Amino acid sequence: MDSGSIVYMYKNVLHQTEIVDILTNPETSRTLNVPPYKPKANEVYLFQTGADDWKCDQYLRINNGTKSVTIGNDVLKKHFFKIRLPGTTDNTNGRKRPVGSLQFKKTAYSFKSNKSLILVHYEGDEKVYVPVGHGNSKSPPPSIHALLLLY
Repeated sequence: MDSGSIVYMYKNVLHQTEIVDILTNPETSRTLNVPPYKPKANEVYLFQTGADDWKCDQYLRINNGTKSVTIGNDVLKKHFFKIRLPGTTDNTNGRKRPVGSLQFKKTAYSFKSNKSLILVHYEGDEKVYVPVGHGNSKSPPPSIHALLLLY
């Protein structure tokens, strides 16, 4: 199923100079305010939103950390996510943690001075995703993440 969204560009590697250029000089005709439905690898999207709606792409993901880089007088924030897979693992303190994979990852970029403009890059192979139950559910029907859009 096609997401029906405007793909900003297709790229398997996105360099920092390209990221900075897109976020400082965006082509506004290609920005989104609603996330794509199950985006594919190597797709890049630019979101103009005041909320976390850009996270709601119908894949379950695990936050894999953040990194900040100072560029001129601003800070570029990078958010890393890995795809969630079925199952859990035990970590050192005995807690069960969800299984994740970097085979299909999402990285989001934004400047601290303009948090409403977010560049999202999908990398890897989307075919590794296996639908899993959400939260406390015991059965694996995929959850459909809904957006609350107020007009």
